[in-house]
Amino acid sequence: MRIILLSGGSGKRLWPLSSLSQYEQFLKLLPSPEPGGEPISMVQRVWRQLGAEGLRQSAVISTGRGSAEILASQLGEDVPLIVEPESRDTFPAIALASSWLSDEADASPDETVVVFPVDCFADSGFFTLARDLPKTKPKACNYGLIRAKGEFVVIYDAEDQPDPDQLKKVHLTFKSLPDDYVCVQAKLNYFDSTQNLLTRWFTHEYSMWFELLLPGIMRLDVPIPLGGTSNHFKTSVLRAVDAWDPYNVTEDADLGIRLYKHGYKTAIVDSRTWEEANSRVGNWIRQRSRWIKGYMQTWLVHMRHPVRFYRELGWRGFWGFQVMVLATPMLPLLNPFYWVLLALWYGWHMDFIPPLFPGIIYYFASFEFLLGNFLFVYSHVAGMYWVIRDLEAKRDPKFSYGMVKYGLLVPIYWVLMSNAAMKAAWQLMTRPFYWEKTIHGLDAQEGAEADSLGNHAA
Repeated sequence: MRIILLSGGSGKRLWPLSSLSQYEQFLKLLPSPEPGGEPISMVQRVWRQLGAEGLRQSAVISTGRGSAEILASQLGEDVPLIVEPESRDTFPAIALASSWLSDEADASPDETVVVFPVDCFADSGFFTLARDLPKTKPKACNYGLIRAKGEFVVIYDAEDQPDPDQLKKVHLTFKSLPDDYVCVQAKLNYFDSTQNLLTRWFTHEYSMWFELLLPGIMRLDVPIPLGGTSNHFKTSVLRAVDAWDPYNVTEDADLGIRLYKHGYKTAIVDSRTWEEANSRVGNWIRQRSRWIKGYMQTWLVHMRHPVRFYRELGWRGFWGFQVMVLATPMLPLLNPFYWVLLALWYGWHMDFIPPLFPGIIYYFASFEFLLGNFLFVYSHVAGMYWVIRDLEAKRDPKFSYGMVKYGLLVPIYWVLMSNAAMKAAWQLMTRPFYWEKTIHGLDAQEGAEADSLGNHAA
């Protein structure tokens, strides 16, 4: 891990004593950690904290020419500095420091880089978390939970657009439900569904999952693997079950299982959060492979002691767990095998295939092939139709009925899922806790590119 400390702004907006000649980060106003010692500055405090956690050797300070001398005087002549030729705001400073790490410090492209201001006023626990593995979202969520003071807590992604009245609906839902309901999941869908064919498939999948499948699963009283955002929890219960597993890369799916194990229930509220659907295949596979890897982790962790796990969940919960968690990675992993058999039989009538399906197994497999594929396609079409009709009734026509027909093409989408599943299986063995990064904002980028092309054409 590498750390970039940004030392650029004067902080005059927040610190009246700051000036261009004496930035707030260098003002010695904080008490010394040593009894009777002289006051220290914010930058000295942060540098001490990094030293206490053994992180100085990983840190570099990006600063302007005017601050280099005072940084050296306060932190020592050997402090590692990247001096900007000109002060050009935050992004250029990070870009310059990242280039230096790559070209001069031989940092690996996969290495984690943490960026924060040199005057970051945090307790030592913050730097302990920054030091220790894993570098994952659930670990950051656990740290945020330490600071949470409310009765309820909710996780939103940065690009999320929840319905304006969602928090009110969730609060009323909690008040109307029995005490054993400790999580309320909002429905998720996508605001960029019409961007391309991939986003349309993604929208079909989420419409089926959150409009049809999850409400039905909740009625069956089996474990619910939660979605990755818009989960509203009772804070006290979340802490009691040890919150999120910092090593699981699909943390909310695992948390949903543990809530069920402790006897708690989850409800779904009639409110939607609109997310950005991945619009590029490579980016989609990175995201989906992480999700599938997390499901694999969740299954392996909870099945370490299968007999005990069966007793904790009961027969209904145990087999529901297998259907929801085990089948999610297994189906896309097995699909390519059956596709190859199908192609070999109809293309070349390979002799080794009939013995694999003797007698009644052949008829059973044929029935499953026809009915199963029909039901999967139909559920995507029905889920999309359900959402469109519901939004139309609420006079919120985000989707048109023209979206429904793309459900007929979802078998092609399954090919992408199988690619992601195979990548997930490989990473589970080679990099089990690696958090595959997902690029966001692609809908805005493509919209800006389209506007630019339109302006040039005009």
